[in-house]
Amino acid sequence: MLPKAVGVIIPAHNEEVELPDCLDTVQLACEYASYIYPSLEIRVIVVADACTDTTVQQVFERNTVLHTVELISVDFCNVGRARGVGAQKLIANFNDEDLSQVWIAITDADTQVPVQWLYTQLQHAKAGVDCLVGTVEPRPDSATQELLCKWHARHVLTEDHPHIFGANLGIRASWYEKVGGFLPLPTGEDINLVDKIRRSGAWVVSTDTTRVATSARFSDRVTQGFSSYCHSL
Repeated sequence: MLPKAVGVIIPAHNEEVELPDCLDTVQLACEYASYIYPSLEIRVIVVADACTDTTVQQVFERNTVLHTVELISVDFCNVGRARGVGAQKLIANFNDEDLSQVWIAITDADTQVPVQWLYTQLQHAKAGVDCLVGTVEPRPDSATQELLCKWHARHVLTEDHPHIFGANLGIRASWYEKVGGFLPLPTGEDINLVDKIRRSGAWVVSTDTTRVATSARFSDRVTQGFSSYCHSL
């Protein structure tokens, strides 16, 4: 059954440069999903975590276009806690609803999603999938050709791939609640969550049909994050 509502959770720590493009692509994905499913309720939640730049201002400036965006400001410096706060805010908005009909889509503020990103997640949810694990690749504009080659040599992005990326996840809210959600980890919170869901017997699908592009910049926002990994290759 198609979810009645979907929320996009975007943690952001000092992302004034990357966040605008992220929100622009998320907006297009929301518009496409809304066009296919007009009755679907969509929310976008940005969790600004310990931001000292204009990240918050960037959200406000885009509210004139992306009306469904919500902002939560926290001071954790912890991506696991930031993702968790966003997910709990979404769930609280639908507290009286059947949470099996609420879908949580997760990406990162330095990531650009394809237009079919939400639609494809919803198609899997409609088929009964409880957790969708998508793929990620470094954006060509943020990486050298050598780094891109090394990345793709180590990551075969196909159906049933073995990877887990916090920048590209979809989870049924009822299962998110059942396994206790994101732990307040500085890194690896995405792997921990998907592992818990798998062990609990949910239907988890790993797919390359929702591939997103993220930054391989040199200054990472979290310890041992995606950028740190890319530049260790």
